Amino acid sequence: MLHRLVVAFSVLTVFVGLSAGLAKADSVDASTVATVQSYDFTFVPTSGPTYTWSIGNPVPSVSEIPGDSFIVNDISYTVGTTEDTGTMKFFSSTNGGGFILAAEAFPANYLLDEFGASIYTGSEYSPTFDTGTFTFGNTAAGNSSPAGTLTIAAVTTTATPEPSTLLLTGLGLVALFWVARKRNFVTPA
Repeated sequence: MLHRLVVAFSVLTVFVGLSAGLAKADSVDASTVATVQSYDFTFVPTSGPTYTWSIGNPVPSVSEIPGDSFIVNDISYTVGTTEDTGTMKFFSSTNGGGFILAAEAFPANYLLDEFGASIYTGSEYSPTFDTGTFTFGNTAAGNSSPAGTLTIAAVTTTATPEPSTLLLTGLGLVALFWVARKRNFVTPA
C-alpha cells in the first residue's frame, strides 16, 4: 500500500510541475502605452508634511510625449496621514526634469510641482526610474511648491502563488487523502 502512495505522489508531482510550467501569469497589455515600473517614493519638503506614494505593480502610463514627459493616473498617495488618489506627470531631462503630483487628472490642482532633476532614464515609452535621493529647489518662476528631497526605492515584493498553482496543490492534497482513505477501507482477504 505504501508503494501505491509513493507512485501516486510521484505522478502528482510530475503533473503539478508540468502544469505550473505551462501556467501564464496575469499581465497588463501595454502594447500601446509605456509600462511604468514599481517603486516607492517619499518626498520630504523643507517645511510641511511628507508625501509618500507607490507604484505597486507595473502600470501603463496614459500619455507619453517623446523627449518631454509621461503621465500615470490613479496613484495612491499620502500627505502626512491623509490618503488620496491622484495623477503623476514625470518630465525628461531635456524638458527640465522634475515631476507633478495632482489631486485629479490634468489639468488639476497641483499638490507638488517639482522642478529639477529628471528621475527616470530611457524613453517616455519605456522609462526606468532612478533609485536614490534627488533634490528639488523649485527655482522656476511662479512655482509655489516647497523645495525638498525625493527618495526613490525599489518596491519590496513577496511571491504570490497563481490560482492555478493553488488549485493543483489542492487537487494533489485531495488525491493523497483519497488514496489514504481508500487504503483504510481495504478488507483483508
